[in-house]
Amino acid sequence: MLSRRQFLILAASPALAAPQAEFSSDVKVVSLLVTVRDKNGMFVNDLSQTDFTVMEDSRPQTIAYFSRQYDLPLTLGLLVDTSGSQVEVLGEEIAASVTFFEQVLRPDVDQAFLSSFDERAWLLKNLTSSPAQLKTALGILNNSLRTRYYANGTVLYDAIADAADLIMRKQQGRKALVLLTDGEDTASRASLDRAVQACESADTVIYSIGIGKGVAGGAAALDALSRRTGGSFFEASKKRTVEAIYRTMEEELRSQYNVGYVPPPPSGKEDSKKRPVFHKVKVTVSRPGMTVRTREGYYSGGDSK
Repeated sequence: MLSRRQFLILAASPALAAPQAEFSSDVKVVSLLVTVRDKNGMFVNDLSQTDFTVMEDSRPQTIAYFSRQYDLPLTLGLLVDTSGSQVEVLGEEIAASVTFFEQVLRPDVDQAFLSSFDERAWLLKNLTSSPAQLKTALGILNNSLRTRYYANGTVLYDAIADAADLIMRKQQGRKALVLLTDGEDTASRASLDRAVQACESADTVIYSIGIGKGVAGGAAALDALSRRTGGSFFEASKKRTVEAIYRTMEEELRSQYNVGYVPPPPSGKEDSKKRPVFHKVKVTVSRPGMTVRTREGYYSGGDSK
């Protein structure tokens, strides 16, 4: 098991270098992961570029590229809460996660990593495209939890910010963090806003699965993390198991669109010596009765970290 310092070193290693981007380094491209549902809550996956309109700060933007998101590589990060409040549900979480990785990851195309967090954040398995290696790491986690001391502190927001800054920021394509937690944070240095900003800067969405005795107190935070980054929040129960939630997530990941545009040149307010500026983004579709979900916006100028 790795300390936070080892997490930082391993996540920053050259082995995680991303492939070359499609745009030159001096061109800022805003990439949006978009999910569309109809009035019955069903995913809509037959839209074309002309069906979409993008607004930035209430001004229309020209869509520079468009694709069905499933065509692009997927990078997943599974963040598992191992604090004392999760002891009774960890077995269900781990078993369902094994199946999820096996069904979602395409060989030699997609990749995933595994982290746990309690009073510290731990990187348990670095990026790999092998479901078998992830299964082994989950098994080791499950076995170690039977004997180890359960910490009372929970650094949920730190774990999210570290994963976004140190791993996701380096990757291209689709990027999503999956949280298995009750949503309570008791020890992070980072705030919820900081965790969201890190994900927005890394073009990463959050899927939150609320589970455990404390979920009533953490549900609002998990919903905010997911909604603001363009992901979804689910609450596990006896009627809606983690395995069933994973199936819904898998369907959503296969039904998304990637919409990108080159934003207007920065204004005088956005220089490197000032705080980053947040730009609000809204995506709509021409087809009536549709519900569109994407991240709230992005930061430009300054140091977004």
